[in-house]
Amino acid sequence: MTEEDPSEREEFSTIVPTADSSWVTAPGVPVSTEGGHFACEKKTRSAQSDQEIPTGRVKLIKKARDDYTVWFCSELPVFRMAKCVIERSRETYTVPRLTGIPASGVKESRTAAELVAYGFDAKPILIVDSNNK
Repeated sequence: MTEEDPSEREEFSTIVPTADSSWVTAPGVPVSTEGGHFACEKKTRSAQSDQEIPTGRVKLIKKARDDYTVWFCSELPVFRMAKCVIERSRETYTVPRLTGIPASGVKESRTAAELVAYGFDAKPILIVDSNNK
């Protein structure tokens, strides 16, 4: 795991995934996490956005791609999610290329979440002070 700068999150804003019908589903896919081994329903989706923004004699080209992979297991409580991986790619450049304005190059990020534990007798990690409401 690596710590990221929260101010850079804007560069990787999400392309909104649409209806369930746009997801590809595969049942019975095994996945291992720190929380255990599970037979999951794996859902994947790719979303892409290519924009051309005219700015006078030059066009600004913005390309974005988000790839989602999520593993769900009916044995797990609450959200049923065992693992989730989101990979994002962003690129911006001008056509024609302008001297002094470099292309951003491809910027990529990967966000992952996975189940580390679940069960009974959980203890809260948030402490509520009843005197300070």
